[in-house]
Amino acid sequence: MNKLKEKIASIFIPKNTPYCHHKFKKNKKYGYSAKPCIFFTYKDGMEYCRLLKSELTIQDQVKDCEINEDYE
Repeated sequence: MNKLKEKIASIFIPKNTPYCHHKFKKNKKYGYSAKPCIFFTYKDGMEYCRLLKSELTIQDQVKDCEINEDYE
């Protein structure tokens, strides 16, 4: 991935987490819900990253792009 594409993507990818989601909120129906990364989707029933456009699928919504992954 080129540096410009990575820089632009970093604006939208969840920060300070190794996951493709963030901002957990209480939800009366399901308990808790989280906001997914805008590049996260399902393709053929598998978790998929549109940014990487790879046949590799995301496992348990753990980031494969490594963008904004710094966390304590």
